[in-house]
Amino acid sequence: MTLITSIQQIEENFNILQSSIAKLDSRAIDLVRNGKSIVVANFGDKLAFAPSRFLGYRNNDIDQHIKKRSKRDGKKTNPAIGKALGFDKSSNEAAESAFLLYCKSLGSTPPKNQRKYWLLPDAIELVDLGAVAKDTTTNKTEKLQLHKARLGQGKFRSDLEEKWNGCSVTGCTIREVLRASHIKPWKDCDNSERLDADNGLLLVANIDALFDTGLISFEKNGALVCSKALSKANLKLLAGCTTAKLNLNPQQALYMQIHRKLHRFA
Repeated sequence: MTLITSIQQIEENFNILQSSIAKLDSRAIDLVRNGKSIVVANFGDKLAFAPSRFLGYRNNDIDQHIKKRSKRDGKKTNPAIGKALGFDKSSNEAAESAFLLYCKSLGSTPPKNQRKYWLLPDAIELVDLGAVAKDTTTNKTEKLQLHKARLGQGKFRSDLEEKWNGCSVTGCTIREVLRASHIKPWKDCDNSERLDADNGLLLVANIDALFDTGLISFEKNGALVCSKALSKANLKLLAGCTTAKLNLNPQQALYMQIHRKLHRFA
């Protein structure tokens, strides 16, 4: 029973499990239903879920897993998956709501476990959009604004374009390559913060990815800071520079302080 070591191996097992679920294999559905540590993925523009105990072993399949299930332990698969993905699982209210709906669509009710989730990057947006749609405290107009803001569109984006007049770092004005990025992460914001242009940067795609994953951030005075995990050579390759300075107003500086703390910058 060899543990996985790569994202590709996780994806292969995920595909196998989803194939069985598509056939309404009750064994596969039961594995998902009883999961406590769960990987969330975008599977054909829909959310899909898979437990770590199934994903964590190389070249897995339903028959093999059921046969060896009593000898398989999440205490082994969880660290392997976390290492392969590069981040740890965590509680996530929006993912939990989506999981309950997913199980319901399969005609299944999960036990009242304390579940934790790894959200793959292409699933995060779907989880957030699902939470917006489910929110009963906002009206249709507000939901539409929030939906567009999560996609980097609508008034949130136009406000950022007016504020920054191009990429906040490079000054690039090619609209097609610019991303409207939240400084304080969407999942940690209230609805007001999600629509606040002070909580946003307009960034070319490479720099957006670096900022969103916490490989770069900015000091209170706007100076670029780089994670130890990112070399100066790669920063230069991806961002086109190794030094930069943003002109941050006081509210933007407060949001940026949250970003630095989240990603453990000194």
